Amino acid sequence: MFGPGRVETYIRHDVILEMLNSEELDISCILWYQMVLHSILATNGVNRCAFINPQSITETVCVHDEQDKTNQHNNRVATEIAETMNFHQEKDFFLAPYWQSRHWLLLVICPYQRTGYILDSIKKSGNRTDSYKVIKHVEK
Repeated sequence: MFGPGRVETYIRHDVILEMLNSEELDISCILWYQMVLHSILATNGVNRCAFINPQSITETVCVHDEQDKTNQHNNRVATEIAETMNFHQEKDFFLAPYWQSRHWLLLVICPYQRTGYILDSIKKSGNRTDSYKVIKHVEK
């Protein structure tokens, strides 16, 4: 579903309560939603999209990669995106839920059109594409 690696996750009781009370949406809920959506699309035979693991591309990981002057981690964000896209070369769309500034947004990467989209429900008029830390990693 993601890339060649394996993703283990579970949803804690308190996380479900937070979601039901319209509080913070935990990353484990996003992962489970992706797995269910992938299953539905695969069952219907119309799956043209793959998912990028949101745990691998958070703002925290992006900032850490940028600050790693030794390149010890080999830019984990760009590597995760590239490995997922290589593993799913037949897919037209790559969906990447991204957490930045305590807010979820969705990146839609369309490699064959060489374009992408940022779906941000609270995008302000002053926000530019480069204000999203993950963009420079996607461009690599």
